[in-house]
This record gives sequence, structure tokens and C-alpha cells, in this order.
Amino acid sequence: MDKGGIIKPIWLPLIVAIIVVPTVVAAVFGGPGLAIIVALVLLIAVVALAARSRPKEPIETAQQPDGTHRVLLALTAPVEDAASAEEVVRAAEARGHRPTQILALAPTRPHFLDRWASDVGEAQAEARRQLDVTVANLRREHLDARSEVGDSDVVLAIEDALREFPADEVVLATGSQEDDPEGAAAARDLAERLPIRFEHVVAGPARYRR
Repeated sequence: MDKGGIIKPIWLPLIVAIIVVPTVVAAVFGGPGLAIIVALVLLIAVVALAARSRPKEPIETAQQPDGTHRVLLALTAPVEDAASAEEVVRAAEARGHRPTQILALAPTRPHFLDRWASDVGEAQAEARRQLDVTVANLRREHLDARSEVGDSDVVLAIEDALREFPADEVVLATGSQEDDPEGAAAARDLAERLPIRFEHVVAGPARYRR
């Protein structure tokens, strides 16, 4: 795939082989039913890979209408402990004496089979739980926020939110590299592509920031 997420012609024979060969094998040993399941799973995997191949272009942000300090706080892990909440507060503090608005955003992250079955209710409930825990801890630090559940891909969720919420700073709270590799990868991507201030907070004992 190229940088824009478009499948190059040179990759098409390989992709076809990746889908066809296991499907034929499944048909031979397991019958048509198994072949259909294998083909669908492989097709969904290819489509998901193509969708996640994003261009490395700057992320567009809505224009600031006034002097308010707006922070988009995205979560791949809840801010559950006081130390992490203090780190988020420090990262979100306005530079200068300006009013602050915070939008807390958590992606819906269904398991693969849940996504395949279009059953994302449990994932949405977990995202809402993360938001409720985080907002409650921020309020203890005298920082209020409204919350929203977004796309299953945290970077896409942030892109969508920034089209409507004119933030001048993004804070991403993730788990550790070992516990949350997707969050760590999103932090690297955002650090390269965001044209506004970006902070990465690792929720838990081991924390770092940009």
C-alpha cells in the first residue's frame, strides 16, 4: 500500500493469493462453510489494514473562534490514579490566564469478533466507563470536562473531533508501551502529524511526556 492507504497494483496478486489460497485449503479440508468463513475473515483483515494505512499529512484542526484554551483529552487507558490525573492537569494547564475547556474522548475499541458481528455495545460501555473514571478524577483536581465516545481508531477519533472542537492542544493518555502498544503507536503518529501542541501521558506508575 502507498502512503495514502491506496493498494498499489503490484500488491494485488499477493492480496488475491492471501485470500484465495487459504480459502481453497479450507474448502478442501472443511467444506464450503469453512471456506466462506475463512474468506470473510481474510477480506475483513485486508480492508481493516487498508483503512488503517493513513497518509502522514498534518491533521486539520478547526479554527479558534476566541481566546479560550481548548484541550482535547483522548484516552486509550483511563486516568484512574491521582498521579496520572495531576499529570493530565499539568499538561492541560492554560499558558497564561485564559478560560479552559476540555473535551475528553475515548475510542470504542471492540474485539475483532465483536466488530465482525457489529456488536459494539460492550465496547461503547467500556469507553464510557473510562471517560467517567477519568472525568471524576479530573474533577478532584478542580478540572472539569465534557466527554464523548469516538471512533474505534483513536487517531481517527481525534481527527474527527478536531474538525468540530477547535482545540489548541491535544493530550493523549495511554497505558505503557507493553500494556498498550496501540496507544503508544498512536502517540508517535500524533507527535508527527499534529500542527498544535501535543502531550503524551502514560497513565500509571511509569509516565512520560513530549
